Amino acid sequence: MVVDWQTDYDRSERFMPEIKYILGNYLLRSPSVIEDQMYCMDLHLEQLKRGSICCRVRRSDAWQYRHQFTLISRRVSGAETELSKIMRGYGDLYFYGIADSADVSIAHWIIGDIDAFRNWYSQFPAELINLYFRDILNKYDRKSWFKAFPWVKIPGFLRACSEYSDEIVEVSD
Repeated sequence: MVVDWQTDYDRSERFMPEIKYILGNYLLRSPSVIEDQMYCMDLHLEQLKRGSICCRVRRSDAWQYRHQFTLISRRVSGAETELSKIMRGYGDLYFYGIADSADVSIAHWIIGDIDAFRNWYSQFPAELINLYFRDILNKYDRKSWFKAFPWVKIPGFLRACSEYSDEIVEVSD
């Protein structure tokens, strides 16, 4: 099945209400009584440096890889990728989910700190990146490649998740 950009975008948009709900629970908190009384604060929003949250929801067949997240690393068209945008400094948080088997709800999710990822990823020598993290062909569009990253091994990355297990499974083609 080859998926074009619009089809992929429309699929992602279908999950946005649920993503907003999850992020709202994470990014919003009730203020203290003093904050409410002194500052007219009924909700407190966590501050983000750039105010940017990257979001991705994979299909349910990625369940076995739930301890990893992926970033598009190369495109046939030569268009800039998620990975290059992140390494150029864009994005504060990364919401990464895996859909249920009906592809209508999010079965598993993590919220990661992109600065922690950038710091971790930049420690690998550029000439060895593809040895550590190989490009994997996207089986749905067959026009892009991604790299898989073990979020459980990135210091300071995990900010919140739906569930956690110590089991780590490596991605395969």
